[in-house]
Amino acid sequence: MNASTAVADTTGLFVVAAAPAGWYDQTDGSRRWFDGRQWTDHFAPQLRLVPDLRPERTHYATDHGFHVIMVVMTLGVWAPVWAAVGCANVLRSAVARA
Repeated sequence: MNASTAVADTTGLFVVAAAPAGWYDQTDGSRRWFDGRQWTDHFAPQLRLVPDLRPERTHYATDHGFHVIMVVMTLGVWAPVWAAVGCANVLRSAVARA
């Protein structure tokens, strides 16, 4: 018998495409474990939606008027310091020129 006319006897053989082991969705919405060869009696617990218990974040509008008042007050408090530093620099430059 030569190789070109040889036919293998495949009687009784079949090919099974095995799916990997893992959780698979069932038609009823549950999930069942397949071990790679057969279905097991293990079902995944049904997931329930839980309400979000975190407090709602409120978004406040920026109060620009408050910021302007704070800037003016801050500048007003530091104005005498800036004036003293400025005068000291003017005097220092006048002494350096003399």
